[in-house]
Amino acid sequence: MGHDMRRLAGLAAVALWLLALLVGPASAQSGTHDAIRSVALVIGEAGYLNAPRLGNARNDAVAMASTLRDLGFEVVSVFDGSREGIEQAIATFLAKLRLTEIAFVYYAGHGVQNRGSNYIVPADARSDANTDFEREFVSVSGLLERLEAAVPSTAAKIVVIDACRDNPWAAVAEKQIGEKTRGLARIGAAKVPESGQSNVGAGYFRIVAFSTAPGDVASDGSGRHSPYTQSLLRFLPQQGLEVGEIFRQAAADVQRDTNGVQKPEYLVQTSRALFLRTPYITVCDRLAIEGQNFLGLAGVPFDDVDPKKAIPACEDALKNFPDSARLHNNVARAYEKAERLTDALKDYRIAADMGYAPAINSLGIAYLAGCGLPGPKVAEGVKLIAQARALGNLSARASLTSHDVLKFVDEAGVAKLQSALAQRQFFKGRIDGKDLDRTSVALASFQESASLAKKGLTLETIDALGLYEIVPKRFKCH
Repeated sequence: MGHDMRRLAGLAAVALWLLALLVGPASAQSGTHDAIRSVALVIGEAGYLNAPRLGNARNDAVAMASTLRDLGFEVVSVFDGSREGIEQAIATFLAKLRLTEIAFVYYAGHGVQNRGSNYIVPADARSDANTDFEREFVSVSGLLERLEAAVPSTAAKIVVIDACRDNPWAAVAEKQIGEKTRGLARIGAAKVPESGQSNVGAGYFRIVAFSTAPGDVASDGSGRHSPYTQSLLRFLPQQGLEVGEIFRQAAADVQRDTNGVQKPEYLVQTSRALFLRTPYITVCDRLAIEGQNFLGLAGVPFDDVDPKKAIPACEDALKNFPDSARLHNNVARAYEKAERLTDALKDYRIAADMGYAPAINSLGIAYLAGCGLPGPKVAEGVKLIAQARALGNLSARASLTSHDVLKFVDEAGVAKLQSALAQRQFFKGRIDGKDLDRTSVALASFQESASLAKKGLTLETIDALGLYEIVPKRFKCH
């Protein structure tokens, strides 16, 4: 091979290497899961023989099994299984875990607690005063112990219990232990690797998630799926979304959709990030991504976004990954920096509808300031920012709790604030809209009683009082 040919071959190799850095691995482009051995157990119990049937539990389990297969999991499933059938499925599942890197357990159906222990309920379980819980049902803690023993210590373990749908076994448990029980009991933390152990360097990862808080009852759902499974099905397939973030977003999603009635709870023990679909890094990310991300990037402050470079890079990336909430948020930031506010709102909304917390926060700020809109939508804006905070967005938390706007509120607005505080017995005396010192004292007392940040008249406090009309028009998009 001549010198020129060798030089061309070297340049081609460099070009291919750079292309791989820019667009990520082939598996990321196709949306398939990496060649990691991932195994799932899916149990769906709906057709109960001795109790009211559940409308959605089987639908939930079938959809979850399909979603996990699409994510590259080998799935062991059982639907409307007897106690024996469930135990056989568990045994098959455990036998496959010797080399696994991710083990996922999902259950949908009735669940009950007895003497602080949780049980999943087979379709053929009997319900009477003499019910033996250990023989009729399947112990959740027992399943967790068997799972921990079967997998490598460094494997990620994810257990989802979408149960607690109201059922007759709660009454049986109450008769046996002589006290009121409702829903499921809280599960304690497992032991994590200690210093000096051979596996400590690889970290640990364990999530145990329940569809509602301990002691509460979850909804079976009015549609095809329960609220919790519906949210998980929405977030699990999203590429580049870290698993811990998936469960945070699903919990906030359910709490919002049920108006706070159902509050999913999850125990997270992890020293590392985990992705079910390979994260990819594009030129768009390097030019416009938020600081709070799970890609290991420093992030680009809004003032440093160069729209001339970022807009074409992000538009090109979205052609390859149109379902990426992160990329929609990136391009929205670039549009906003270029003052293309209508375009920015469109992509912020797309990302927000996919549950992406930074986009929800940015959309809330845009509504609060009226950016790209005929005028501010204060109530909607504050609620969006509060939603982003619930998802763990640090910028949203600062927006809600770090700014005292009292000195910018006109007298009529201060009088409304005083009146609202007086109705709650925190403001005494004449309401005149002028005495800011007395108003501040009353405000601090109200905030302390409501467990709110004591930093003056914050957006968090305005939201708690429902006084959106007094918010001064001083907010900007960024």
